Amino acid sequence: MANRKEGLDWEHCSLFITTLAKFHAISFAMFGGDFDKIVKKYPWLVENMWMEEKVPEPLKQFFQGSFMQHANNLKEMGEEEAGSLVGKICNENFLTQLYSLCGDKVPMAVIGHGDCWTNNLMFRYDPETNKPIDIKFVDFQQSRTCSRLVDIHYFLYTSPQMSILNERESDILTLYFDEFTKFSKKLGVNVEGTQRELLSRENFDKEVEKFRYFGVVAGIMMATIVSADSGDVPDMENMKEEDFTGADGGNEAMASFMASMMKGKVMGKIKNIVKNHLPKCAEVKQF
Repeated sequence: MANRKEGLDWEHCSLFITTLAKFHAISFAMFGGDFDKIVKKYPWLVENMWMEEKVPEPLKQFFQGSFMQHANNLKEMGEEEAGSLVGKICNENFLTQLYSLCGDKVPMAVIGHGDCWTNNLMFRYDPETNKPIDIKFVDFQQSRTCSRLVDIHYFLYTSPQMSILNERESDILTLYFDEFTKFSKKLGVNVEGTQRELLSRENFDKEVEKFRYFGVVAGIMMATIVSADSGDVPDMENMKEEDFTGADGGNEAMASFMASMMKGKVMGKIKNIVKNHLPKCAEVKQF
């Protein structure tokens, strides 16, 4: 595994994004982007995590408390506008918005990894140069049928170095688009045929903007885990309801948990995402 706290450099990012493009292209070549055909063949590849009726109330409170904690921290840093923005994310439409972005039927559907960030990527390195030369994806339990951009944005806002995210997003997107088109063609897709418009760069760029909000929110939510020391990250599977909400129904335990993880680069990462990328999202206009 690469160092999640440092973030991935260009060599790691470019290797990942070209591999992700090939991974997506395989299911596109099999099903032609048809959402219903994928789900009929693999009915378990539907979005479950963000269905509002399946999200426990304590977890909803945890999300709310997390965003408010980030908002307060930003304001204490003098970032009043950024704090105000992030404090409005977890509103009454929060789960509905996330589900619609990663669970609704889309015309350009693929089988997505679902959780592609640094800790779910394994690299092989050249022993002489120490450069990454091969990659394996692991941890597929969140796989879903979705837009290609759900995986792309999730990765962009959780895993690269901040300079890569801020300065080379367009390079990463172009690298993905070119590799996806080339590999789809290699797999027998007629990229100049009836699906030409669907496979166009113009359509891809529209997807980029439509699904950006999912990645931004995921990046803010994941920032503490990505940047925190391993010893500070709790065992989420064994946490009890009071760990999320506090024994008296308040959020003292959650606040304590968040405070223990607010070290190092966490707030710098959140500040960067909120100031430089959240304003790009159309959803911000609803705040």
